[in-house]
Amino acid sequence: MSADATVARMPDSPPGGRAPGGSMEEAQEAGRAALAAGLKQAALRAAVVLAGLLVGTLVIALQPGVSGETWSAVWHGTLGTASGISSVLQLTTPLLLSGCAAAISARAGMWNIGVEGQLVIGAWAGTAIAFTFPGLPGPLLATLILVGGLVGGALWVLVPAAARAYLGVNEVVTTLLLNFVATLWLVYWVTGPWADTSFQGAGLGARPITEDAMLSHWTIGNVTVGVSFLIALGVAVLTWATFRYTIFGYRCTLVGVDERTARYAGVDVARTRFQALVASGAIGGLVGVIVMIDHVGRFTISLSTYTGYLGLLVAALATASLLGCIPAAVLVALLSAAAGALRIAGIPAEVTLMLTGLLLIAAAITDISTGGKLGRSVRDAATGAKGALMRSRRGVPDE
Repeated sequence: MSADATVARMPDSPPGGRAPGGSMEEAQEAGRAALAAGLKQAALRAAVVLAGLLVGTLVIALQPGVSGETWSAVWHGTLGTASGISSVLQLTTPLLLSGCAAAISARAGMWNIGVEGQLVIGAWAGTAIAFTFPGLPGPLLATLILVGGLVGGALWVLVPAAARAYLGVNEVVTTLLLNFVATLWLVYWVTGPWADTSFQGAGLGARPITEDAMLSHWTIGNVTVGVSFLIALGVAVLTWATFRYTIFGYRCTLVGVDERTARYAGVDVARTRFQALVASGAIGGLVGVIVMIDHVGRFTISLSTYTGYLGLLVAALATASLLGCIPAAVLVALLSAAAGALRIAGIPAEVTLMLTGLLLIAAAITDISTGGKLGRSVRDAATGAKGALMRSRRGVPDE
């Protein structure tokens, strides 16, 4: 067997396994260096984000009419009361899922801007299932609705994924444009076949789905925690484990960091990109059904308040780290809950939008300062992998 064949098969070995050529010590040293770089990057990101929050807080404090009562309202609307904490957890759920959707594509070197549209299509698919099988037991129907959301989101992103993987068409443009198509699709159904003329909520809405399909909630010390929040946490952990311990995750990360190294290692770059974008779209579709059967209860035009776009902020703050999306989603949820309290106090909504922009700038600053893409730690890991491949190629004799 030739050395070229050995190198081409290396990505099929489990990530973290012993590399040919006796480079385990070098791999361990590279791992320690990557960990140190990652910790340094996390500290820098936290410092810059904190600075952005301080600047935003100062701007808010300078607004006319802001007083101690204003900050008291913000505290009680976020972490100061059980209802505030419950609201933050509810807001965190879709933000965490949309952040994971964006992070999955980002780790493969792409940006899925279409989560806003994918969540609409996922909710549409879930609603179709709910209306088709209204007599099913509640838990079974809820499960089918969740699966329908996953499938709907994945199908919606098939064309952009194929265009990006096999034709080189920029996924930012195609996924973004499909958001508008999804919105028009939603309007058609809530004003036509599924219209509910008695709906009194914000915007337009379809007929409500059966109460049996709604997800459960528990009260823990006066704080309401929904099954949806646990599902979101489970998705974040599962996707993290997928990228940490599976060949698929290894290939996605390698493609995202260094496409030339991925090709040299025998990775099918086009197929990997296609799979990553479809997986991202599936999670995007899950966002819509989670919101719908958690508390909204119907397919409605007010299903999302820019949740898909805020997911990009979550992924950027987390540097495309799936576990990092958890604290990033909580932070953005806190800002959203605080924004609601500020609006009640008469503070313009543009002020909170400015604060969101500051956080995005902070994420960009730290990403540039640490080398861009997924951060220096991941880039160093890819460089080490490339070196190991080269050494193993020289050290494995031809048969």
